[in-house]
Amino acid sequence: MKPFDLEAAKRGEPVVMFFRGTSAWEPVHFVGMDSHGQCVFQRKKEGSLFAGMDPSILRMAPKTVTVRYRVAIMRNKQNGYIYPEAVSNGEMTEEISNLPDFFKWACDWQTAEIQGGE
Repeated sequence: MKPFDLEAAKRGEPVVMFFRGTSAWEPVHFVGMDSHGQCVFQRKKEGSLFAGMDPSILRMAPKTVTVRYRVAIMRNKQNGYIYPEAVSNGEMTEEISNLPDFFKWACDWQTAEIQGGE
């Protein structure tokens, strides 16, 4: 995770805060600055407000990316071994389905949100 960036938080980029009680990084919403110039955050899970937080417990949340994929069931013609083949590119669908080992599609197109490494 990237260090906390006040300007990025002001632009609405996602922020996480470390909560010692749960020992976990949780999403918080940057509300703004209070009259003393302290950052104010709202915990997304329960709505609690926090101000004047130690920057060491704040980080910019990893970006999330939406991926689209489909899984094919493949069967080796020589030994009968069955294995999955994941496809994340629509253009590859026809190529995969034309392979000699192609048996059938295990599912329709799916989407998933994943956190990117930064």
